[in-house]
Amino acid sequence: MPNMDGFKLLREIKLNPAKKDMPVIIVTTQTEKECVVNGLKTGGFNYIIKPFTPEVIKDKINEVMD
Repeated sequence: MPNMDGFKLLREIKLNPAKKDMPVIIVTTQTEKECVVNGLKTGGFNYIIKPFTPEVIKDKINEVMD
């Protein structure tokens, strides 16, 4: 994204009262534990690391819906 990274976008989403409870699944190539922890602390619901399979997406969406 040209103007902000995903963490900044997630912070912006969580600051918006109309969207703060929206579950966000982070999809990234970042595999470092610090990035995963930061994403979850920032408000991400779950984390998917690229490359991924359709089943991984399905499982993560099902977790959100439960």
